[in-house]
Amino acid sequence: HACMVCFLQGPRERESITLVDTPVVQELKDRLQVSEDLRPATPANITTLRVKSESGSQTYVLKMKYSDTIGDVRLHISRLRPKASNSFKLKTTFPTREFSNDSATLNSCGLIPSGNLILVPLKL
Repeated sequence: HACMVCFLQGPRERESITLVDTPVVQELKDRLQVSEDLRPATPANITTLRVKSESGSQTYVLKMKYSDTIGDVRLHISRLRPKASNSFKLKTTFPTREFSNDSATLNSCGLIPSGNLILVPLKL
């Protein structure tokens, strides 16, 4: 799967941000191909998730539907990190909460209209 990568300069020298090419991103791109006067309104049920890697050096930005699931988030992240595959937990920092139910929707997890998650390595 393709993704867009931007390198930002900031407090960390090589922090990178990856916009993950989710179905929602593709729909938004397709929408821009229609002339402005015929273009449908931007859907209101889209959330933006920022997911920090275990080291904090990588941020993944995912545009997803409220009805997408934690499992969908895992799938998109795993596709970008084949070596790490599914060897991570998804958590929020404040309040601390772990998302382990892959069938839970982003809406039911309170990750709308946006959310910040961190990847935590699984302890084997």
